[in-house]
Amino acid sequence: GCPFPSPFSYIAAGADLAVAVSDFYFGSGVTIQETTMGTDGIAFDSTNGYWEVEDAGWYEVLGFISQNVSTSPTTVTTTIITTTGWGGTESIKSAAYTVLRTNIDPHDTVAQWMGYLTAGVKVAIKCSASAGTMTSERGSSASIKRIG
Repeated sequence: GCPFPSPFSYIAAGADLAVAVSDFYFGSGVTIQETTMGTDGIAFDSTNGYWEVEDAGWYEVLGFISQNVSTSPTTVTTTIITTTGWGGTESIKSAAYTVLRTNIDPHDTVAQWMGYLTAGVKVAIKCSASAGTMTSERGSSASIKRIG
């Protein structure tokens, strides 16, 4: 069953992503403000941009990422993945595609997934641009919580 209260982690970018890139794990490369409940269960690694889930169970991941792009149009793919770390093995849990244009920056992209995770897995929200580069905006946020 789900412990009470359910462990969760909420992160928000405290600054814009400083360098324009073609892909990134949300939360890496910026100052992160994190709110967590409980001392066990979920830890965010702000250096690498992923959560590590301590216990197996059912989880919900949700991200609202505001972005600017350098090329119009650019299709941004926002995926929720399990990963061994940046540049390592990734397994896509869900994907959303948004066409962004430079004349209406910033855009909000959304990522959402619910499902079962094993103990010790790393979960990230990855943003990838089809052309040019992108940056994420201060105030963009994401969360993960155990639901069962």
